[in-house]
Amino acid sequence: MKTQLVCTFVRKNQIDQTINKITENFKLLNGKIFLLKSSQSDNELILSYNIVLDSRKDFLPGSILVHRKKETNTIYTINALNELIVNINNGILDKKYPIEWERYQDTMMLKKSSGLNLIKTEVVKIYSV
Repeated sequence: MKTQLVCTFVRKNQIDQTINKITENFKLLNGKIFLLKSSQSDNELILSYNIVLDSRKDFLPGSILVHRKKETNTIYTINALNELIVNINNGILDKKYPIEWERYQDTMMLKKSSGLNLIKTEVVKIYSV
C-alpha cells in the first residue's frame, strides 16, 4: 500500500471544514490529522495527514506533497531539500550530501521563489477521524 504525506495550509476559521473535506475525499493511513502552527505566527496553520494513494482524488486547494524525517519531525519538499544542500554545500547539489537533521528539528522546509523558507512548527492538536 503506497501512502503520501500531504500538508494543507488553512486559516483558523477553515479548520473544521477542511478536515471534513479531507475525510470525505481521502482514505487516511492512520486516521489522524495533525494541526501544526508556525512558531513565528499563529496565523500560519497547517494540516498534515497521510493518505493512501489508491484513494487519491484531486488535492484540496493549498495542499502540497511532502516528506518527513520522523526522528526530527522535519517536513520538507524535495525541491526545498535540494535548495538546502546547495546552500550548505557551496552551491553544489550533491544528492548524497549528509544532512544534519537535528539542526532542522520541528521545521518545515519549503522552496520559494526567493529561496529556501524554514518554518519552525509545533503541533497544536491531533485529530482522530
